[in-house]
Amino acid sequence: MNDHNLMPFKPGVSGNPKGKPKQKIRLASDDGYSLEDMRNTMKNLFGMSLEDVRKYHKTCETSLEKIICGLIVDSAIDKNYGELNMFWSWCFGKLKEHHEVTNVASDTHFITMPNGELFYY
Repeated sequence: MNDHNLMPFKPGVSGNPKGKPKQKIRLASDDGYSLEDMRNTMKNLFGMSLEDVRKYHKTCETSLEKIICGLIVDSAIDKNYGELNMFWSWCFGKLKEHHEVTNVASDTHFITMPNGELFYY
């Protein structure tokens, strides 16, 4: 067995010289965008069809629009929504599961809403 293959980089030399890539959230924050800016941009872009987002991505006016359009388009192409989900969760909070519970004594039903409040019906 050749020990040379076990150590592909010379001692003291990084295997990733450019470092870990910045997350899109950090890029948007570094550009000075507020959480409210991010929320509004996401709402506007999610109101568009994927084809319209693809077209708009080529003519984005702000770096925030370019970041979020890129996330949407890349996620659709790769069928991997992890980074888009992380950005959404950071902006709006994680979606909560909805559970229906029935109280047999009074037939009261409620659902836990995403903001944590209970909706009775």
